[in-house]
Amino acid sequence: MEPVSGSPPREEMRDRMAALCAPLLEAEGFEFVDAEWSSGAGNVTARLFVHRPGGVTVGECQRIHRMVMPMLRVESIVDDNTSFEVASPGLKRPLRRAADFRRAVGYYLTIRRRVADEPDCEERLVGKLLAADAALTVALDGGGEVEIPLDEVIEGRFDIRM
Repeated sequence: MEPVSGSPPREEMRDRMAALCAPLLEAEGFEFVDAEWSSGAGNVTARLFVHRPGGVTVGECQRIHRMVMPMLRVESIVDDNTSFEVASPGLKRPLRRAADFRRAVGYYLTIRRRVADEPDCEERLVGKLLAADAALTVALDGGGEVEIPLDEVIEGRFDIRM
């Protein structure tokens, strides 16, 4: 099911939402992280994920919702049959883009990456992210450092230490 009946594919809708919302969010001190659509039982839900250093409060999510919802309706990204939510992506979110990893420098991550010589294989690494530019520099839990080109990264996730 598409985000709005007869609308473009989800990736295009995500890109449109990013293009529309990112400038407004930045002006308010937030960052566009992602947008997703889910469907089930005849309902479509669109979610806008935003980030700000120090976190995002429920009240801020409500304010952003009121700010962007009219624009998303006018642009036919959401309609009367679409539930629209604004949320913080949380610690369990996947890290995929360079900006995601830049925000995670200094934290422990689990990183899945493609094995260059074997395209059907992937490797799982755990360690502290030291730098994130064109490549990730990770201090591995087992010792040593590794540099992982971003184009080999499938995703990363925060490794919550107790």
